[in-house]
Amino acid sequence: MLQVDPRDAVFLYVERPVAWQTFLSAYAFVPDRSQARPADHRQIARWIADRARGIAVLRQRLVRVPFDLDHPYWVEDPEHSVEDHLFFHDGSGWEELREWMALLVQQPMDRSRPLWELHVVTGVRGIPGVEGEATVAVMKFHHSMADGELSTTISRALFGADPVPDIRQGAPVAALPVPAPAGLFASAVRACPRKVGELVGGLREFRAMRHRLLVEREEGTHTLPVAKRPRTVLNQPLGPDRVFDVAFLPLDEVRDMRTALGEVTVNDLVLTVIAGALRRYLQEVDGPTTGSLAAAVPMSIRNACASESRNQFLTMAVDLHTATVDPIARVRAIHRSVLGSASG
Repeated sequence: MLQVDPRDAVFLYVERPVAWQTFLSAYAFVPDRSQARPADHRQIARWIADRARGIAVLRQRLVRVPFDLDHPYWVEDPEHSVEDHLFFHDGSGWEELREWMALLVQQPMDRSRPLWELHVVTGVRGIPGVEGEATVAVMKFHHSMADGELSTTISRALFGADPVPDIRQGAPVAALPVPAPAGLFASAVRACPRKVGELVGGLREFRAMRHRLLVEREEGTHTLPVAKRPRTVLNQPLGPDRVFDVAFLPLDEVRDMRTALGEVTVNDLVLTVIAGALRRYLQEVDGPTTGSLAAAVPMSIRNACASESRNQFLTMAVDLHTATVDPIARVRAIHRSVLGSASG
């Protein structure tokens, strides 16, 4: 068995009805004009099954420890079948697809099965940049089993032209019988003294650090940061409903802009576009806003350290400089903020 890494387990513990820890990625496929007819459901299922065999994380499900005395484990699901994760839908228009996807991401996942789904929606019309009808493949993952980078690797493997070598994340998980609750309970009880010791040690470190900060504040060598972010309509509790839209940016044009500006990245440019859109939106809804908003931006650490976690990223707080009117000045300021957050 492979125990769920604490970083991945967090997504299980914080989940609640207004914030299911699931995410979607969607891929549009247009029919090959050389084919007499598009692939049917059986052909699609066979294609996905052939490739899913080589992706170990798609076959693993959670086993919880009784009373949650310890983090759960990943085990090979002896009843795993790709057909249980594959769903077909008849589509209509682009707007209807977006509304349906917003509902899909709000639906909790069955934790007794591997935490992924593939929804194939046929006959979708009106996708920007796509002529005629398209088939849209919507991948749904629970964040405990994959982050954005791992989910992209899995999706490319599923939709690629050839079956792929085995994709694993962390240590291999052998196809062993699912452990009995009594055995998991006994193992967790045996580990309790060590876990309690780790907790006590962590509390001691926290108290020592807190004491040092209090001393430094009294000596004037440490000051608390000033709250910089303004309150807006976006800084409110989440409701139960979700909606989303999509803006398509031609990648070639974005790269040309990066080359023309120099010393900025594609990510910097995307953040600049988002900042400009937020600025205009908040001016329309809230009126002029003092101060600047920030974005939580994930940064991959896969090449920086060895880890068995399936969520190998850190979250940077990047100033979006929404108070800056000129977009060129804004993108350069965002670039400096990204470098500062990454080095910190």
